[in-house]
This record gives sequence, C-alpha cells and structure tokens, in this order.
Amino acid sequence: MNGGTIIARQNRYMRTFKNAKATSPEKAKSLKKLGIAHMGVFSRMEKAGVFVQTEEDKYYMDIIQAESFIAKRAGYARIALGLVVFAVITVYLIKGWI
Repeated sequence: MNGGTIIARQNRYMRTFKNAKATSPEKAKSLKKLGIAHMGVFSRMEKAGVFVQTEEDKYYMDIIQAESFIAKRAGYARIALGLVVFAVITVYLIKGWI
C-alpha cells in the first residue's frame, strides 16, 4: 500500500468516526457498525491514540490525538519534500546543469 492510499484510508476512518459522532467514550461505536476492519492502518492509528477502545468492539476517536496525528503527518511530509528538494539541488550543483 503506497503513502497516498494510507493517508486516504486514515482520512476516511477519521471522517467516518466524526460523521458518526463517535468522538467521546459515551458515544463509542462498534467497528462493524462503522464499516471498519480492525487491521493494518486502523491498528496503527489505535496505537497512536487516535482511536480508543471502550468495550470489546466499541471505539471512539480522540479529537486532540487526531489533530496531533494530522500535524505530525504533515510535518513528515514537509521533511520528505525538503529532502527531495535538497537532493535535486545537490545533483544540479554537482552535475553543473545549466
């Protein structure tokens, strides 16, 4: 699964929880009801604290952790872009492209 697919899935999961108003322990919903499988991307987001389990199969989205998760993800993207720009400039300077 490529980065774009992972980000799209992460966004879809967060949007699903938000639309279902499952954003507090009292409003937790089952993954089956939300149409989400507990695997891969969801598991990583759960470990990051974005999704919190309240009962056997009920979860809610921690809004503060979700915002932090998005900010970190954006930071990683900026770093990756910076590295690509640095590599292009370095190649340009070494090869003497004009």
